[in-house]
Amino acid sequence: MGRPPPGFRILLTLREGWGYDFLVMGVALRASVLFLLALPLSSQDPRQELDLTWRLPHDRAAVYEVHDLAKGARQGDFWLLGCEVEKRVGSTDFSDLPFRYLFRLPGKKVAVKGTWPVQEYAYGDLPVVHPGVSPVEVVGSYRLSQVKKARLEELFKTAGRGKKERSEPIEVAVIDGAFEFFRCNWVDWKVAKAEKIPSTSLTVTIAARVSDGAIVGARYQISGRNEMYEGKWSGPRVGRSTEGREVLLREPLIELTKEGLKPLIDQAVERGVKWLRAQQGGDGCISDNGYGVGSAQGTGATAMCALALMHSGVAPDDPVVKKAFAYVASKKLNQSYDLALYLMAIEGKYLPMGMIEDVENYSEDKAREEIARKLTKEDRDAAERAVQALLATQHESGLFGYAGGAGYPNLSSAQYAILGLKSASRMGVPVPAITWRRVLSYLFKCRVVAGNQVELRLYYRAGLEESKLVFPLGWGYINPSVPPPTGTMTSAALAIMAVCASELARDKSLTKPELHDINEHVAGALAWLQERHGIRAGTPEGCVYGAAMPYYYLYGLERAAILADVKTLGGHDWYHEGAAVLLSWQHADGRWAGPHGTTIVDTAFALLFLKRATIPIETLRKKVASVDSTPKKTEEGPKEDK
Repeated sequence: MGRPPPGFRILLTLREGWGYDFLVMGVALRASVLFLLALPLSSQDPRQELDLTWRLPHDRAAVYEVHDLAKGARQGDFWLLGCEVEKRVGSTDFSDLPFRYLFRLPGKKVAVKGTWPVQEYAYGDLPVVHPGVSPVEVVGSYRLSQVKKARLEELFKTAGRGKKERSEPIEVAVIDGAFEFFRCNWVDWKVAKAEKIPSTSLTVTIAARVSDGAIVGARYQISGRNEMYEGKWSGPRVGRSTEGREVLLREPLIELTKEGLKPLIDQAVERGVKWLRAQQGGDGCISDNGYGVGSAQGTGATAMCALALMHSGVAPDDPVVKKAFAYVASKKLNQSYDLALYLMAIEGKYLPMGMIEDVENYSEDKAREEIARKLTKEDRDAAERAVQALLATQHESGLFGYAGGAGYPNLSSAQYAILGLKSASRMGVPVPAITWRRVLSYLFKCRVVAGNQVELRLYYRAGLEESKLVFPLGWGYINPSVPPPTGTMTSAALAIMAVCASELARDKSLTKPELHDINEHVAGALAWLQERHGIRAGTPEGCVYGAAMPYYYLYGLERAAILADVKTLGGHDWYHEGAAVLLSWQHADGRWAGPHGTTIVDTAFALLFLKRATIPIETLRKKVASVDSTPKKTEEGPKEDK
C-alpha cells in the first residue's frame, strides 16, 4: 500500500504489500504483562535536573524513519510538526495513539529518576453512535531513567542496520513510559466509567538530546485488542495484535515554508495525478466502490476528481477529463453532492488558473470576466439545469438535504450546495438572494457557544494582522446536539457564511445588521478552530461512523481559511502544516487513503488541498494594519436563540 499516513502505518494487516485494512487499538493484556524496554544504566547524579523541553519551531517539521522492531524493515516516515510537540499528536484512529506518547515531554525540569503521570481520555470528546470507536482512558507515567552518552546504534536496534559508519556519541536523557488503555462506553452521550481490566498495554522508550531537548529516537511496544476497519459502514472487526516500532530522527529539519516544501509538493501532486488518472473506468467514471461523495452511481466523485485533476494542471480537453464530464452528463442528477460538484467542475474548465494561483493579486471580478468570455452555451445550459435541481434540495429549515424531498438536511450537504451555487453565480447563473439568507438564518440559530472568550489571532493574506476577544462558536452535523460541534462542520459553517456574505454584498442587498451577525459568527467559528487546531485530526478526534475523516477535514479547513482570507490562525500556518502531513501520508504509488475505503476520493481531497483549489472571494472584513489585542472583556457570551 505504499506509504500510509503516519498513524495508519503502525498497525496494518499485511495484505497486498501494505494492506488496506486499518487496525484500531483498544484492548487486551493484563497489567502483569507490562514491560519496559530498559537501556543499560550508567552512573549519574540523582540530584541532576534536566529541562525536558523541545522547542521545535512551528515553521519546522522533524522527519522520522519508522522501522519494524522485529523485522528491522523500513516502514516509511513520520513527520512531527512543531505545534504537536507543544500540545499532542493528533489521532484519527486508535492505531495512531502510540505516536502521541512517543513525542511527549513534560516541558519542565525533571530530576533523574523523577516521574510524571498521564491520565486522559482518547476519543472521549465526541459521542460515537454506530459502529464507532470506543473512548479509552489512558493511565500511566513516564520516568527519566538516566542520562548517558551513547551512539544511536547502542540505543536502538535499527539505527545501525545498513550503515557502515558508526554515529557520533551524544548525551541523551533516556525516558521510559508504561501505559494501560481502559475501554469506556457511551451512556446518555457521556463517557461512562472505564472498565476495570485494561484493554491494551503500551510501553515506550524515548531518547532526548540533552543539548536541545530534541527527540532523536524512540521505541514502542503495544499489545492488546485491535479493531480493524474495512470501510465506512462495515464497522470494526475485533482481534488481538502485538506491534513494535522504532523511530529515528533524520536531520536536518524540514522547513515549513514555500521554498522548503514546494518541490516536494510538486512531486507529490505529479504522482497523485498519475495514480488518479489510472483509476478511470472504461465508461469515464472515477469513483470508489461504495460510498464516497454523492450518489452510488459515482457522478459526484467523478466530477470532484475531474476538478482535482484540472486544478493539478490537467487540461480540460484531456481525454480523461472529457470522459469524466461525458459520464456525469449522461446521468440524471438530483442529489445535492452530485449537482454541486458538477457545477464546481464545469466552472473549473474556465477558471484562469494562473490568476487563482496568484492569490495575492486575485480579483473575483476579473475571474468572472474570464469565465463569461469563454463559457459555452452548452455548459451554461447544463449549469442552469443543475442550479434548479440543486435549489429543490433546500429544506424549509434553510439547510440542504441529499435530494429534493428525501434525506435529512445537514451541514455537509449544505456546504457543497452553497459552493456549487457560488460556482454557478460566477458563471452568470442567478441564484435568489433568499437562498443565501435562509441558510444563514439556520446557521445563526444552531451554533453552539463553546466556552469563555479567547483571544483570536489572525494573519490575513494581505499581510494584515488582527487580534480580538471572541466567544468560540461551533457547529454539528445536523443540529447543535446531534452530534456536538466538530472541526469538519465548523469549517463548513464558516465557508457557507463567507460565501453567502459575498453574494449578498454583490447584489447590494446585504444590510448592516446582517453584516454584523455574519462577522460575529465568522469570528466565533475561527476562534473554535483556533482553540481546537489540529492538522492530523481535527478535534474532536473521530466521527459518528468510526474513525475520523482526515482528508475531508483538511479540504474543509482549506476552504474555510481561504474564504475567510486567513493565512495563519492562532500562529499556525494551516497550509504548510497540512501540506507536510499530506506529504508524509502519500503512498509510494501516489495515492492517499484514509480508514473508510474511499481511496479515490481521499486522493482528490489531498490534491485539492495541496493545490489550494478553493477560489478566493471578496471579503467584507475591514482591512486594518493592526487591532488592539486586549479589548475589553465581555462577561456574557452571545445570547442563545430560543
